[in-house]
Amino acid sequence: MPSNQKSKNKKNASSAAKKNTVSKKSSSAATEKKSSNSNVSSKKKNAVKKETTQKKASIQEKTIKSSASNKGKISKQNQVGSKSSKKKQSTTKKVPKFSTISNVKEDSKVDVSKESEKKVVKGDLTPKSKDVDKNRIQKVGNLKSVFQTIQNKFVKKKSRKTVSKSGKKVSTIPKTRGKKTEVATTKKSLEITPKSKKWLICISVICGLIILLEAGYFIYHQIERERNTIYYDSLNSLIIDDTDIVAVGSGNFKYSKYNDYTKGLEKAKFIKYDSSGEIIFEKMYDKGINTTFSSVISVDDGYIVVGSGEFSEEEQEEGGREAIIIKYDKEGNIVWEKYYQVVTNTRFNKVIATADGYVAIGQSIYANMEMGNHTTGGGIIVKYDLDGNEVWHNNHGGMKSGNFNDIVEVNGDFYVVGKDATDSGNLVKFNKDGEYQWHKNYSYTDGIGFTGIVSLDQALYVVGSKKILPEGTGDDDNRDTTNTDALLVKYDLNGEIIFEKNFGGSNYERYNSILAYRDELYVVGHTSSKDAGLKINTDGELMTGIIVRYDSEGNILKKEALGGSNNDNLTDITTDSVSLYISGYSNSDDGNITTAINNGKDYFGKMIKLDFKFRTLMIK
Repeated sequence: MPSNQKSKNKKNASSAAKKNTVSKKSSSAATEKKSSNSNVSSKKKNAVKKETTQKKASIQEKTIKSSASNKGKISKQNQVGSKSSKKKQSTTKKVPKFSTISNVKEDSKVDVSKESEKKVVKGDLTPKSKDVDKNRIQKVGNLKSVFQTIQNKFVKKKSRKTVSKSGKKVSTIPKTRGKKTEVATTKKSLEITPKSKKWLICISVICGLIILLEAGYFIYHQIERERNTIYYDSLNSLIIDDTDIVAVGSGNFKYSKYNDYTKGLEKAKFIKYDSSGEIIFEKMYDKGINTTFSSVISVDDGYIVVGSGEFSEEEQEEGGREAIIIKYDKEGNIVWEKYYQVVTNTRFNKVIATADGYVAIGQSIYANMEMGNHTTGGGIIVKYDLDGNEVWHNNHGGMKSGNFNDIVEVNGDFYVVGKDATDSGNLVKFNKDGEYQWHKNYSYTDGIGFTGIVSLDQALYVVGSKKILPEGTGDDDNRDTTNTDALLVKYDLNGEIIFEKNFGGSNYERYNSILAYRDELYVVGHTSSKDAGLKINTDGELMTGIIVRYDSEGNILKKEALGGSNNDNLTDITTDSVSLYISGYSNSDDGNITTAINNGKDYFGKMIKLDFKFRTLMIK
């Protein structure tokens, strides 16, 4: 072979070695072999060229396999037949590695037929196939797949071309207009461009923000729900013990410094103040589910407290309660406690001390207004000895609604007030052994009935509320009304009415408690009437606390509204002979009984100290 031909062959071999990433050592060996065998037959020359081409194809195949998924099935590359094709392949630049999408589903596949060919086009390696496998795109079912779908949308797809046997370039994916062509793709067929990366970052940020917004929306509404919930705290009764003030009630201790917030549960409350109103202790009765204390008295070595509570999930569902009587020592520690239940729903409303024990009164009826037992249900009265053991009990009143609210001892007998039926107040007398003597009904009261009784100069003074009905209304008529007046009734010891006095306007009033001091009477309660002769700030429907002083003949000596523009109610009154002490609750953030923590929404128990001219001395 001529020397110039040898030089040309040497030059072409060197060029092919550089452009197809064949190692210098292999290329040098091939060139050396060609130079030393210049007279070899054309058949041997073709075999050398074929071997070199196969090595190139093997290197390319390894490059493809190393960048593709292990699970993708790629057929072996076919040899390119024509000399022109070999020449073009030998002059192809070094193949760069292409980007892949790491989270393409594992079962994504491309079917490659035996006739299919793979071509390096413009620096990209893309497996081609004439028969594209369709209907392989699965539905996206989770957030990861959502990101994958968005990612695929912005991935730049390289042009796909293949070479037919005749050497003509043929597009394997037809162009369509207005019609989507579903293509199953592998990791090797997609490349993330800088532009698509920016879009993916934007989409990821937006999705993240949406998730955060949804979480924030949930948290916000939880806070709003918490904020819009009304929280209750009430003082139902109080006494003076030497210079200390002792009160009981219930609440959830949301604003307490001494007990944990019970959130959704009502718990009985026992609190003691010194003479300046500073809290000595605050005790929560943490047994049971929902509990409340309704009355407290002082004894030589402690306090007797009564109330009621729910003590099991079953009773909570049925609305059932058990009455409670507890003895505390002076430091607020429980000495003993007793439970009492006649029928499903039982509670104690009041307790008084006797020479040899305690007498508690209240109510016991079936829950959910079921038929009660008249021989045991209704208003109840129970005598205990000094150690809390039951001595006797009795009852009176309607099987569904009978109730006792207050009691007084006069000449060794017990006079009890409450209600009999739905709107019938009653006064009942029991002797010292708990035996029934007589009763007097009063028509028509509200749903609570008579709520307070005291004795003064061998007479009984009873307070409550009276329905103001159209003239001529009888027992068979509808007696629903929003117009009730606060009521004061004077009875003799035989149960005969001496006089009755009403106080109120065109809406709702009632007296809750009464105190007899010297020859005067002090009553507390609430009103919702703007025309009752008191300066009130409500809309005519919300309650405002009231205090009224009467003489023994039922004449009003002084009256005063205590409260603001929201709901205020006064529940009990007592005295230490120097000042008046009143318990109650309020959710007004204005008026004359507000404190620093009033917020105009939540209800706060109130302890109010007044002088006898009704001037405020202290509010706690």
